[in-house]
Amino acid sequence: MFERFYHVNICVSDMDLAIDFYTALGFVVDKDVSPRGADLTSHLGVKCQALRAVILRFPQENSPMIDLVQFIDPPSAAPPYQSLNNVGIARLSFWTENFDHVLGHIKETAIEAFGPDVAYSSPTGEKLRTIIVKDPDGTAVQFVGAAS
Repeated sequence: MFERFYHVNICVSDMDLAIDFYTALGFVVDKDVSPRGADLTSHLGVKCQALRAVILRFPQENSPMIDLVQFIDPPSAAPPYQSLNNVGIARLSFWTENFDHVLGHIKETAIEAFGPDVAYSSPTGEKLRTIIVKDPDGTAVQFVGAAS
């Protein structure tokens, strides 16, 4: 029924802060648009007159996209989930070949984490490490890598 994963959409309150956060993780800005009009978001069930949307990708060709959206008129509402046991999409998860480098960046830049980094065994028996952090709005972003 479908051919590939297309994108994940994240609603943000400050686009520039969000871009800084995600580009520091290795994403690149692909498109940055600011449409205005009377019926921009009827497909979302939201009445919106103005927004800013930024498409981010990894540098590799055909990578999945993150679609950041900042609603301007009216502004984005409500914070994301405060804990990770809510029904619905709980977090974005990224694989890294260099978990120690990612962990160093997180600690160096004082990015808030939901909890400590941990080692665990995956359902297939792989030894992995993970940490889950908050983006500037509190959206959960997980990093997973092989345990050394």
